[in-house]
Amino acid sequence: MRYSFPYRISAVYVVAGFLWILFSDKAIHLIASDQEVLTQLQTYKGWFFILITGIILFFYTLREFRQRDRLTNELIDAKNRAVEADQLKTAFLANMSHEIRTPMNSILGFADLITQEGYSEEEKDRFKDIINEKGNELLHLINDIIDIAQIQEGQVKINPVAINITDLINEVYNSFKKHPLVKGKPHILFSKHIPHYKESLFVTADAYRLKQVFHNLLSNAFKYSDEGEVKFGFKQDHNQICFFVKDTGIGIPINIQHLIFERFNQKKYLHGKPEGGTGLGLPISKSIVELMGGELKFTTEEGHGSEFFFCMPLHQ
Repeated sequence: MRYSFPYRISAVYVVAGFLWILFSDKAIHLIASDQEVLTQLQTYKGWFFILITGIILFFYTLREFRQRDRLTNELIDAKNRAVEADQLKTAFLANMSHEIRTPMNSILGFADLITQEGYSEEEKDRFKDIINEKGNELLHLINDIIDIAQIQEGQVKINPVAINITDLINEVYNSFKKHPLVKGKPHILFSKHIPHYKESLFVTADAYRLKQVFHNLLSNAFKYSDEGEVKFGFKQDHNQICFFVKDTGIGIPINIQHLIFERFNQKKYLHGKPEGGTGLGLPISKSIVELMGGELKFTTEEGHGSEFFFCMPLHQ
């Protein structure tokens, strides 16, 4: 049980006074036996006690109030963080409502048009393509929401296997070049980097999750690039493999770089782009890379692009 400050300071004063009376009188009688000298020493002793106890109580009180100020500031900071987190989650839910309704409206709208007369087979095929595209977009949104919830609860499971890196990069490249973001920006060069080695290289990782990280990083690269090139691949660095995704897009402003991996946070700063999304791709990717034993990092220059990269040990 921690007693309040008035009780503690009173106890300190009483104990200090008791010890002073007990030991100071004995010390004075050892020093002098003359009554006049004893009287003077008793007077000095009283003033000295007042001075010493005053100093002790001053610093004790100062320490107490500093500790209280620190605890008060910590409570204020915790409250502010809680309020900000609540606001961010509220904004996130509002954004998700919009992001989910947008593809849903397209799916329902074009599904209704397919059933109507007056449209050619070519137009109906186009409607089907749009429905399929928006369905995949909606599925990706839902997967992001589920992933971030599982990450927060520590329920994401990693199934490590030996992965042929060249095969993985080729598979990601062939799959992602069909992505609407790539098709919508044909003027941006999309390329892969696979160094030539005599032997195949392997890493131990979760193939599905590794592809998910590349998908998130490549999606961001295209979203925030209007020209130039998006390039991804790997390099060998001694006994480890370093994967990277590099673009020549808008880059990340220096004042928000510390927020880029924060959940619910970074998307409200990287505004001005027409593409939607949850804004959770980078936080999810960072968590997945860490679960696989790596660390997602980036270099960037505002107006000239960014490079995200992470390294993993070679499979032994």
